[in-house]
Amino acid sequence: MIPATTSGPPPVDAHDEFDEDTGPRPEHRRRSVVGFVVAAVVLVLALVAVTGVTLLGGFRAGGERVAQRYLDAIAAGDATTASELGDPAAGISRWGVTVAPDDFEFLGDAGLKNADERITDPRITASSTRAPLDEERTRYGAGLSEVTEARASYLLTGREYRAALTVGRIDGTWTVLTPLVGGVSFVAAGTSGTGRVSATDVALIGEGPATAIRYLYPGVYESGGPSDEWITRPTAPLVVAPDGNGLAMTDIDVSGSPTPTLVAALQTALEDLVRACAPTPSSSDACARVFDEGAVIGGLLVPRISSIDGWSFTSTGGSATVAPLGRVGDPVVDYFAPEGTFTVENGAVRITDIR
Repeated sequence: MIPATTSGPPPVDAHDEFDEDTGPRPEHRRRSVVGFVVAAVVLVLALVAVTGVTLLGGFRAGGERVAQRYLDAIAAGDATTASELGDPAAGISRWGVTVAPDDFEFLGDAGLKNADERITDPRITASSTRAPLDEERTRYGAGLSEVTEARASYLLTGREYRAALTVGRIDGTWTVLTPLVGGVSFVAAGTSGTGRVSATDVALIGEGPATAIRYLYPGVYESGGPSDEWITRPTAPLVVAPDGNGLAMTDIDVSGSPTPTLVAALQTALEDLVRACAPTPSSSDACARVFDEGAVIGGLLVPRISSIDGWSFTSTGGSATVAPLGRVGDPVVDYFAPEGTFTVENGAVRITDIR
């Protein structure tokens, strides 16, 4: 008898998927690999949906990525890159501070490279993107298409600081609109002086109290004023930790304290003036102001310098026996304590005014 036959493939035994000598058969291995790849793709897509991660964007997109680059550049001491990502002068003007090009002195690379300490661990902690406000469109023009508000944190002197950064997309390029910049205002009594910040000398010029302003990225800088033969100006660490919400300014008085050399030189200048005026007080307005009671005829006691404030001085203890001016009478004792202003020129102290 001829045995019966059936059409179709023979039944598969469970052991056929696995070869005892070689392991899984090729068809089964291919199905396993495909299944693993599909599962991995699904997992990645789920992460993208939950966290916003993009494989083609450095794990951040748009404004947030630029904000992080900006912070990283400051932490690395690369002020050039930071300033390319956000113009500090333009950003300061956003806060209503008028900055003339000649007055804006920004210690970018010079400041950061000489900083005693720079920020560490800068990070963007949150961000959101929105349409530009009307005032932003007015300021930056129609090219501003979207704005990212980023919250950031960084460490300085072991302390955590928080900051806000506004980044705008202008004509397709993301730009930091609110720079992370702080200012230091040097002040000195008188009409001149010298300050120092981050190893950079700052010349102070002005009428009355002289001032000079410098702008810096966050960091710790040695500031104050350089001491010299005439003035002792203390230095101290200046912590610049802006929060991006406005221009924080720190005032530093660099008037300093007079050195013993200055006090002695000014005393000599005052003594020379008094002795020159004593015989003929009418010889000059200055002499007349010192000896307004008459010419000295004896008992001259030169006043002593009692205080120096910037480029002004006071004195005490002057007296002399004088012949009264414009009238006949016995000599009188005149007590005088002139005060005035002085300057240091070519290594010498000169009294410029006396009263």
